[in-house]
Amino acid sequence: SVREIARRGADIERVVLARAVEAHCDDRVLLDDTTTIVF
Repeated sequence: SVREIARRGADIERVVLARAVEAHCDDRVLLDDTTTIVF
């Protein structure tokens, strides 16, 4: 159903945001002109 897809999308978004914040705090994000590199 549409609700289930929205819920799953929100769950995935929450996990991805947490990983992005963690990478940023660990200084694993580099900017190269218009490209973002995460390692």
